[in-house]
Amino acid sequence: MKKGFTLIELLAVIVILAIIALIAVPIVINIIADSKKSSEKESIKLYIDTVEKTITKQNLKTKYSPKTCKIKENGQIKCNGDIDNALEILKISIRGEIPSSGTIVFENGKITNIFNLVLNNKKYDYD
Repeated sequence: MKKGFTLIELLAVIVILAIIALIAVPIVINIIADSKKSSEKESIKLYIDTVEKTITKQNLKTKYSPKTCKIKENGQIKCNGDIDNALEILKISIRGEIPSSGTIVFENGKITNIFNLVLNNKKYDYD
């Protein structure tokens, strides 16, 4: 008697593996997409926190109270509305992903609104 698998047994195993793959692949793709979206939202929160700390640090050096800041391509912010109403570019030092554009609105040194925030070519609302 020869030992081995018949063609029918091999085909049955291949069919079972194909069914498992058809079920598992969409689930894994959704998990990856959800993780990426969650990661991007955390990157935005970290960036905004760093912006607040940078504005506070700048305010300790000189009286500095911007009204609006525009996010530039490199993650730096261009602010206006301080005491001298001059424009100033502040470097935001952060590792990881940074927004490529957006507007941050301040009142008394605190962020009150953020709109048109773009990260990885996707627009985000920040709350």
